[in-house]
Amino acid sequence: MMSYRSSVSPSGNIDARQAKLSEVLRDPSTQWEEQVIPWYGQGRRRMQWCSGTSWWHRAKQPPLPIRWVLIRDPEGKQEPKALVSTDQHVSPLTIILTFMLRWSIETTFEQTRAHLGFQTQRQWSDTAIERSTPLL
Repeated sequence: MMSYRSSVSPSGNIDARQAKLSEVLRDPSTQWEEQVIPWYGQGRRRMQWCSGTSWWHRAKQPPLPIRWVLIRDPEGKQEPKALVSTDQHVSPLTIILTFMLRWSIETTFEQTRAHLGFQTQRQWSDTAIERSTPLL
């Protein structure tokens, strides 16, 4: 597992600039783990990942400690993905598998919209409210 330098320490002191995840992705010295994982309802796929801890910066907010995970397809069929968790103690594999669990939820929403005509229920007029999707 890799750990990159933070730009701000927990005490708030500025350290060296942290590497951008796009730089980590291109860096030939990045050490990748490899694992077969469930992939978007398409069965199991061999993927590579690396992980580290860092700080998430927002204007006028204290830095937030995070764990990041980069996933890449060694065959190059899938775009690389960056996942982030505010729990630095959770394992990178748990972050990946939790993200993949979203697949069934995402497809349920997609199918509901496509086949049952559901959309977001933001009605701004009386007419829109009257034609609102009834409860099933």
